[in-house]
Amino acid sequence: MSYLAGIIGPVQYKEGLILKGYSTIIFPTSLPPQAANPDQVSVQWHLVYNKGPTPTQLSLLTEEENIALWQPKDLKLLEHARNFLGCYKKVNIHLGTQDAAYDRVDFSQANLFHRRPEFSGFSLGFALPKFGGPSGTINCTIPKRLSLTREEHSYEHILSYSSTMPLILYDTSDRRAWMVPALSAIFHMIHIWASVQKKQFPKLPIPDLPYAKAASDIGQATQEVIYENSKLRLYVSRDDDKPYMLKDLVKKYWLQLEMVIEAEKDRKYSTSQLVGWELMELVMGDPFSPAKEPSTSAIMGNWHGLASDPGMVVLFCRGIGEVIVPDTDAQKLCSIWKTVPTGKDYLTASVKCVLQWSKRFSGPSQCSKLGHTVFWQPSREDTPFADCSHDDRWSCQRAQELKKRCDRFQSTSGLEHEGAIVFGQRQKKLQKS
Repeated sequence: MSYLAGIIGPVQYKEGLILKGYSTIIFPTSLPPQAANPDQVSVQWHLVYNKGPTPTQLSLLTEEENIALWQPKDLKLLEHARNFLGCYKKVNIHLGTQDAAYDRVDFSQANLFHRRPEFSGFSLGFALPKFGGPSGTINCTIPKRLSLTREEHSYEHILSYSSTMPLILYDTSDRRAWMVPALSAIFHMIHIWASVQKKQFPKLPIPDLPYAKAASDIGQATQEVIYENSKLRLYVSRDDDKPYMLKDLVKKYWLQLEMVIEAEKDRKYSTSQLVGWELMELVMGDPFSPAKEPSTSAIMGNWHGLASDPGMVVLFCRGIGEVIVPDTDAQKLCSIWKTVPTGKDYLTASVKCVLQWSKRFSGPSQCSKLGHTVFWQPSREDTPFADCSHDDRWSCQRAQELKKRCDRFQSTSGLEHEGAIVFGQRQKKLQKS
């Protein structure tokens, strides 16, 4: 925090100390109790910034409220305290909404997934000449395609379960990923389908579809819109003069996601690879869609372990746009983080999806486990969801990292339920481009 704020050192102010840089001042808004356990202590900091060419004057602090001045003897305690930065406090998710550009969503151009051979065993034995010696075993699995045999659940069960089940959308064009409810992704796919049909089959009288309202709980909002419009007739088939309704398309896309999950179960991915399925192939109804991987040489995000977990669906696309948008009225954000930065392979996950996925793996006395192999453990200097304020050259650090082991207890309790977490590789310096 001191590095990002350009702090030079502590300065005497009134009867205590504050931290001062050339153009910045930071001070705590509260002090921890002296007898507190350092591992459980937290301190909220506030930044004062002067954009002018001259050094920031201490007189600016007269306009500030809730200044908690600390003494030199408090230095040791504050050094070990948890100091707050954070992620997005409140967001709106734009899937199946009126402002989305459905005609711009395109095929991801991802490559077919080719599983790397894995050396699984080695044995050494004695046998006749020319027939003995060391031997090895290599297991190689052929990439699986979608299966068409799945049990069909009731329509109401589909709406209930998929409104909270998370999946990941990865946009290969701007290299950003989003963890959102499956039902919202399905509704977005339905709107894409309608846009495609109106272009390719103009004689087919596709009606205007309803929209969901952008919200932090987009799964619930989507469920209500779909349920109320379940019997909306999309067209009448010339095969049997039977109407094809909105609920039929919802069930079809859910069945495809179930087939993806089934295909995932028989394959063991490496946590260093990002493997998924083509969203547009599912939209167009390709029953033989193969698994794919991005054409980029490496994914910079560190959330592969989450994406490769059995049951987590990853869909590739291009041009899906701003899916999760932070509410800048609810939180102060520096210019770079007013939208999720592109080209960094960040995974932005709604808190509701994080909580839902964590329930599968985390007990009340465990770390926040987000899969069979990864933990979310916020670093000691951050916690969601504080304000962020920096100059035009530098940005605060808001990305959270997923780890392979839990170093200390960290639960998901206390998260902002209307917010979002950004997972990815933490940058030492995130400079404005």
